[in-house]
Amino acid sequence: MALAAFILTDFLSGITSIFNTPPPAAVVAGEEITNQEFEQRVSEAMQQYQGAAYNDAFNGQIRDNVWSQIVQEKVFDQEFDKVGLIITDDELIDMMAGNHIPPSVISGFFGQDPNNPNMAFIRQGLKQLKESPNGLAALKSLEDFLLRSRPQERYSNMIRRSFVGSNLMAQKQYNDQNKTVDISYLSIPYSSIIDSTINVSTSEIDNYISDNAARFEQDEEAYVRYVNFDVNPSAEDSASARNRIAKIITSFSNAGNDSIYTRGRVRAPYSNTFKAISNIPAAIQDMVLDAEDKKVFGPIQDGAYYKLYKLVGTETADKPSAAIDHILITAGGTTAADTAEARTKASNIARQARSGSDFAELALENSNDPSTKNIGGKLGWYNKARFDEDFNSAIEGASVGSIVGPLKGPGGFHVVKITNKTDKSFNIAEIEEEITPSSATKKQVYLAANQFVKKAKDNGDLNAAAIENGTSARETAGLSAKTYNIPGLNGGRNLAVWALNSDIGEISSVLKINQDEKYVVAQVVRKYDEGLKSSAEVTTRELVRREVRNDKKAAQIKNLLGDINGKDLNSLKTAYGASAVVSTANGISFESNSVPGMGAEPLVIGTALGLAEGGTKLVQGENGIYVIQVTKINEPAAPDATALAGIKSSAAQQGGFGIQNKIGPGLVDIADVKDTRADYEWLVQRQTSRN
Repeated sequence: MALAAFILTDFLSGITSIFNTPPPAAVVAGEEITNQEFEQRVSEAMQQYQGAAYNDAFNGQIRDNVWSQIVQEKVFDQEFDKVGLIITDDELIDMMAGNHIPPSVISGFFGQDPNNPNMAFIRQGLKQLKESPNGLAALKSLEDFLLRSRPQERYSNMIRRSFVGSNLMAQKQYNDQNKTVDISYLSIPYSSIIDSTINVSTSEIDNYISDNAARFEQDEEAYVRYVNFDVNPSAEDSASARNRIAKIITSFSNAGNDSIYTRGRVRAPYSNTFKAISNIPAAIQDMVLDAEDKKVFGPIQDGAYYKLYKLVGTETADKPSAAIDHILITAGGTTAADTAEARTKASNIARQARSGSDFAELALENSNDPSTKNIGGKLGWYNKARFDEDFNSAIEGASVGSIVGPLKGPGGFHVVKITNKTDKSFNIAEIEEEITPSSATKKQVYLAANQFVKKAKDNGDLNAAAIENGTSARETAGLSAKTYNIPGLNGGRNLAVWALNSDIGEISSVLKINQDEKYVVAQVVRKYDEGLKSSAEVTTRELVRREVRNDKKAAQIKNLLGDINGKDLNSLKTAYGASAVVSTANGISFESNSVPGMGAEPLVIGTALGLAEGGTKLVQGENGIYVIQVTKINEPAAPDATALAGIKSSAAQQGGFGIQNKIGPGLVDIADVKDTRADYEWLVQRQTSRN
């Protein structure tokens, strides 16, 4: 955190030399949230995720959560001032050390059971913290938390409890939940009219977007084409990692406390437990059988890591483990005859194996297990959890070299050869060394990316430069100020910020992704301003074209149907043609998600429940035109007083929580919040490139 603060101060000094005041992280109802405040809170939030794998997407999620939290705090602070809601010093002391310590503080800060806290322990802990320099910082953090959270909790409770139920509301909710209707309907799908017969002009698309502005608002977006240069460890980097971990073989072997020695040197903490041989790493299973305690195996490469494994000790297991080869015979069908045929075939193979036929050849010719048939049927030290008790008992009772089976198991019948057995279980400790790119490797990739930048700028076309370089460029979806993750990059915040501040056709310098995990060179191919989406954007254009086309189809269908009043559904069907269908649907309620024969058509459901019995109405739905006729209304029986009281209580509780959950977003919505983080990040990016 100190290093981050130093770097941030250096950046700010550079930015301040260009601008008198660095831009804020946000503006809430005219009040600025400074980037210093924002970055400090981000640092505090990141402390609980130490050891988590870093990437832009994860970091972005944390930053978004912190930003939203600060914005809500500012909005609520202004609201608290309006209603006069304050936390007094006496109340703060009572929440920290008195009789009203919040349960979240008792459990999270003091590690006590909120239902049965040890108050003497808590007060002693507070006293020790007060007398410790580091403890004072912890107490200040607790105080800040309470001063932020308690007023918001009180305000939310006030809002929630202001919602009260009524008998009328309970009766309506009961009716909505229990009233159903039966309908007959005429269905005419839009697909009954061929798309190519309906012309949709660009001006109609633009007008539709304008008329439905709330649906088509967008943030500023940039689309880029990019080439990425992965920073992968070289052979020298792999050898270096191997040498580093090899140097501690002796100290690992001699370590007296393996739990302490391995701490911080491996992702999974040492469990200090004895495991069956099938549950220890496959790379050392055969090595540990006759090894002495404290023997260290490795270095052994496991993906992006070199590992050392230490045999801490062995003990006798409850049941022996076995290494096996197997031949799997599956049934050709699901009948009893198919099963019997598979069993007979497995019995014949077992007989051949016992008579001396080569087991590996039998597996190659007969086994239905594609993962083992080409390697002699080798399963190795098999995991008993995958098989049933009868199978495991048969293996445990057999000697090494014997042929067992056929045995019923996963997938069919197994013929098994016992290749080894042990009655030991093993306690294994491990440490690991990640194979990471060295500075020299990163520099080499960075130089290659820089050479590509020059070639791309000389061409003026990143795609042409990529082809010339023997690679291909990718294109992103729209990048906005909220973009932290770009598919294919596992991050990409720097790229998004650069694109939003660059012109169409501009080619970037080398951009770093995820702390040098990748380098990217990009070119902006198109941009859209904040506001209404453009009909030039393909996805928007095709979506709107389909909706305008359906509106035109709906108009044609309505025109062909004419006046529906007083007409029978079957006569309407005859008048329209074969693509019209008459059907029925019963038991439709407000709880229904779809209508049988229609699918999800919420407007049809709402309309049907609003009609009188015998009423008819034409509805323009999502998938077609529907003429619906209510054939029966099924009114629910009147609820008794107890049921009505329960509905009233539940509705009041749900309604209160509903308002409570909406109040925060609602206040933020009217606070004219401006997210200016990307502006600040752009200045930081520019300052970094200068440095």
